[in-house]
Amino acid sequence: MSGPSTASMQLETHYFNFRQIIPAIGVGVVIGAGGMLLLGRVSMQKKSETDTLLRQAISKISQLHTEWSKFREDLAEESRREREKREERSRSSSWRRSYPATSGSEDEFEEAQEDVSPPEYITYTTPPDSLLYKDARVEQDGDSYTAPGLIEEADQLFLGSYDDIQKSLKLMEVHAPKFPDNAEVLWRYAKAKVLVGEIAKSQGDEERQKELVYSARDDAKKSVELDDLNAEAHKYYSITLGIISDWVPLSEAMGIGKLFKVHLERALELNPSNAYISHLYGRFIYTLANMGWVQRKAVVTMYGLTEPVSMDTALKWFQKAESLEAGFSNCNPFYMAQCYINKGITDPVAELLEKTISTQGNSVEEVELRDKAREMLEDYR
Repeated sequence: MSGPSTASMQLETHYFNFRQIIPAIGVGVVIGAGGMLLLGRVSMQKKSETDTLLRQAISKISQLHTEWSKFREDLAEESRREREKREERSRSSSWRRSYPATSGSEDEFEEAQEDVSPPEYITYTTPPDSLLYKDARVEQDGDSYTAPGLIEEADQLFLGSYDDIQKSLKLMEVHAPKFPDNAEVLWRYAKAKVLVGEIAKSQGDEERQKELVYSARDDAKKSVELDDLNAEAHKYYSITLGIISDWVPLSEAMGIGKLFKVHLERALELNPSNAYISHLYGRFIYTLANMGWVQRKAVVTMYGLTEPVSMDTALKWFQKAESLEAGFSNCNPFYMAQCYINKGITDPVAELLEKTISTQGNSVEEVELRDKAREMLEDYR
């Protein structure tokens, strides 16, 4: 299926968006895996409309003032750095020593050079690259990045369009190898590969997706080895395992599924308040609950599951995810609806499908589930 249209990818300016991956695995079965552009929403107390609008205006003015002050500070700092670089070049340039001015002193020559130097950034229409993302304090020196600067710029790109996601991978391909022992860089490198892999899949290039996901698995695994207390590293390792399990024979997928469970539960243990991890675990239980009785019992024994593998258990995890962060993805209400359908309870289904349709987000999976919810809604109204 092709990606969303340009119009569907336009985000309203008062939303903050972010991408996540939501796959699930059973015994070698993956039910969907995709980068998700998720939108948080700002809720306000309902007083009089006039008072609310006034408060919003005051807040926006204050925010703009703060951002403008910060922007001016950043420009001033960038200008200072450029002056220092020019002064350093003036002191160290060998051509000035080899080719002195034909008249006047060397001091006068260097002073003349200063006079024709490029104007400060404050006079430019477009600020330097390091200031294009107002929340990213990226330290750049030519083509080099610090690890924090690389992380912040990658996180900014993850929030954007499909083109931004492609750029995030290119950025990481160039700079991530410079930080082979940084767990934070490595799991983000894995994330970029998985996200671009999902885009490739939506465009019919499954071989490209496989290449990226297998490589992402290695990055995420190393990230876990470097920092076992990093919930995101465990999460993305489990995500890559979940996707790969769909491409291997059943006997191999059984072992991968067990490893998937171990790292997903570790991520949940390290960050129990993360809505996405709770949703992932719900998808895991949902997949197992859809298996036949004999197969399900075998998996429960092999994986050492202690809680019941049922639609009720899966629904509990989806409800927990929603309570942690309401409206974080349309995937969550869709799977809640599926649980109720499997339980033979249809009353809540229409409302959940409508929520699936109305919740914004333009990831590959979210677009597909939104379309599917529209088709299903006619049967449950």
